[in-house]
Amino acid sequence: MQAAAPKKRKRTSTTAPKAAPPEHDDDTQNLLPPAPTSTKRKRVSKKAKELDTTAFRIPRVQSPWKVGAHVSARGGVENAVLNAAAIGANAFALFLKSQRKWEGPPLSSSSIRLFKERMKEYGYDPKHVLPHGNYLINLGNPDAAKRAKSYECFLDDLRRCEALGLKYYNFHPGSTVGNTTPEESIQDIADSLNAAHKETEGIVTVLENMAGAGNVIGSTFAQPSSHSWRTRRASACASIRAMRTL
Repeated sequence: MQAAAPKKRKRTSTTAPKAAPPEHDDDTQNLLPPAPTSTKRKRVSKKAKELDTTAFRIPRVQSPWKVGAHVSARGGVENAVLNAAAIGANAFALFLKSQRKWEGPPLSSSSIRLFKERMKEYGYDPKHVLPHGNYLINLGNPDAAKRAKSYECFLDDLRRCEALGLKYYNFHPGSTVGNTTPEESIQDIADSLNAAHKETEGIVTVLENMAGAGNVIGSTFAQPSSHSWRTRRASACASIRAMRTL
């Protein structure tokens, strides 16, 4: 007689059963914010970004002392006027093109028109606007080819000042780059300034003082006032730097 097959035992689960969600009103899980969902941001072009001119809440101080800041000209030089007005500045500085590129797109007729219109609208006098020069410019470079490249960039900035109806242009004098004497470098800068003044009309070039690092020109009061400059329409600007005294 054949033996009966043993009965299979039922497996019992070792995992605890899932707890049913509590039905109490004070369940803290219900207070947690929903899991964040990843949404792609739409890229907005620079031209599409518009400044909110209604945000100008800082009153401008009426004073013979003109105080301001170097403001952004992103999206067009005309926006620099709005950015200055937004912080209550009664003077401002700006870059006329990218400060780290030799060339930049020309100023459009609409940018020039809007810049002048906003200057009048917000009561800015052109003599209270100080454009800052390109960081790549070195009119004191003893290498003639490199100095010529700096000169073209420098002259382009001056012509932008003319187009915008501005009066002043501030720049770093230059550097010997360790390959010439300060006297020879100053003479090269002076020659470049005189040439640029002949090619432009009415723009006063402002030489900014420097802190004296490396081979830079303009770290003492004696250098900007040196008779070697022999320039027309040039001025000296003492910025907030630790200029070495004589």
